Amino acid sequence: MRRYVASLALMVLFVAPGASQTNSKDDPAKLSALPALPEPTRPEKGALLYRVNLGKEKPCRQVRVYLPEKPARDKVPFVLVSPTATAARDLDGTDPEEYLPYVRVGFGVVAYTFDDWGVPKTEGKQLLKVAGKLTEDDPRDGTFPKSPRRIHTAKLEGGKRVQIDLTSKDVDAYLRVEDETGKVLAADDDSGGDFNSRLVFAPAKKGTYRLVVTCYPNNPDRPRLTGAYVLTVAEVFNVELARMRACMKDEEGLGTALQALDYALAKVPILDASRIYAAGHSNGGFLSLLAASRDQRFKGCISYNGVVDLDRLYRSWFRLPYLYAHDIVDEPGFWDFVHNVSPMTHVGSLRCPVYLFHAKDDWIVSGGLTKYIEELKKTNKNVTLDIVEKGGHVQPMVREGRPRAIRWLQKLEADHE
Repeated sequence: MRRYVASLALMVLFVAPGASQTNSKDDPAKLSALPALPEPTRPEKGALLYRVNLGKEKPCRQVRVYLPEKPARDKVPFVLVSPTATAARDLDGTDPEEYLPYVRVGFGVVAYTFDDWGVPKTEGKQLLKVAGKLTEDDPRDGTFPKSPRRIHTAKLEGGKRVQIDLTSKDVDAYLRVEDETGKVLAADDDSGGDFNSRLVFAPAKKGTYRLVVTCYPNNPDRPRLTGAYVLTVAEVFNVELARMRACMKDEEGLGTALQALDYALAKVPILDASRIYAAGHSNGGFLSLLAASRDQRFKGCISYNGVVDLDRLYRSWFRLPYLYAHDIVDEPGFWDFVHNVSPMTHVGSLRCPVYLFHAKDDWIVSGGLTKYIEELKKTNKNVTLDIVEKGGHVQPMVREGRPRAIRWLQKLEADHE
């Protein structure tokens, strides 16, 4: 659950207040350079699946197009199904039952995945690495007079956190950080585990800092006072903050969703550009609401247990600890960003038919639904709210939500004809 919550915490997009509706994110030249449809496979009788990889340079690396093998019409209405979480995942590992129920009743499906916006999953840049040795000839330490010490220096930037590790198999490593005058700013004995030292340190200002390497003298399990050590200093790479910054800068999910949509319309001629629907669960439901409020091409929108009030969610007990833990809460412009991407903020722009499915006991995305519905109905007369009593965040959508939503889609199609 914790990993799922962390993914859900990034289910946001950047939308400037009052932004105009858009019809395409890619120009024709760029779209023509994208790969053609490969030969299809058959995930089940009567269905075709086209697996497309757009390349490492695209935030939307994977697109999967599902089609009825024998469509009833020359043009097929289709559903853009947004992913449940914005964390990168392989669509080939996704349960096809997320998509095939639409295909069985005559709809196409365009599914896509995120690629973490190019944020690396590696540790931060290494700034210093020293392999040394404490010897009897070294000066004695001021804190532990029996122990030898060695001093190394590192140039650090003000306010940028670094992780300093001192490891040794010979001694009980002890590490101190001092300023240029010798004032102790931080110290650690065993935070690195196995008698190793580790400090996460944020200098108050740019400067040269002294890294004092010594050892604790009274450890019966590691009694030696001399021996080899390794000292490293590396930037602390805050992956979650980097991902948040990327999504704030690049419109994250909305750009990726529309990129997948534009690819499908350019490369799959059987898809009907006049009958496009958006659907998704959790983060995907959130994306569907936002995409349909921004893009006039969508003729209907389905949200299964999607967040409707992002402000409320992020300020709740459920989300704030995550924001504080990753320094996101103090990121400049973050709270304006949250407000600007909330479906509540854009509720007046959502004019297509809407189907909202929620479970009353879904604590993950609960809150704000009643107000959202009230505001939505002021400008949208075609709103269906379907609420079940219990089941949590996932199972009600699978058992009840998706079958009901598909019947709702079929009715829209019948009315369209």
